[in-house]
Amino acid sequence: MPTQLSAEALQKFDILLDHYAEPGRPGTVVGIVSREGDIVYQRSVGLKNVETGETLTDDSVFWIASCTKMVTSIAAMQLVETGLIDLNEPVYRYLPELEDIQVMVESTPSLIKTRKAMTPITLRMLLTHTSGWGYSW
Repeated sequence: MPTQLSAEALQKFDILLDHYAEPGRPGTVVGIVSREGDIVYQRSVGLKNVETGETLTDDSVFWIASCTKMVTSIAAMQLVETGLIDLNEPVYRYLPELEDIQVMVESTPSLIKTRKAMTPITLRMLLTHTSGWGYSW
């Protein structure tokens, strides 16, 4: 039987979100999932975009930029923990396009110098930002 929240708990969440959705605050989407994977509460309040007045919906898409680093790191470490991948083996075994990668050796506002990586990039290097791989800009 799927986990359910009591009517009282649902009401408390609704009251909390109603108080949260004040002018000047960013909107939010709250979702609670049971251990069985069932959605037991989901609600959005506020604006997605203050300038346009776009309202948040339960399925609004967000640009989370660098926040993906944490999610990616957790997923990678779970794979390491289960023995499916190793922190110190070359990542090109899983991503062949990274076998002949160029790394940055110098960067100025007008010039970026690169060279072929001397050692293969590992997952450890990617997670600790020590691979020498720079942004395209």
